Amino acid sequence: MKTIKLHAKLHCGSCEGKIKSALDKKVEEVLVNVASGLIKIKYDESKIELNTIKETIQDLGYELV
Repeated sequence: MKTIKLHAKLHCGSCEGKIKSALDKKVEEVLVNVASGLIKIKYDESKIELNTIKETIQDLGYELV
């Protein structure tokens, strides 16, 4: 298992829900803090690549910073 921290420009609680829903079945755990823009993700590197996680978030329209 690996844990990463990403930062994105988030606006409201629905941003959190969209990100969690998109990653829910692909990773072990997703924690989103809308106020700070922090997204903490625990995932199995043998099941999903970091680039896929980033692309999933970006495909939702969120800019990673």
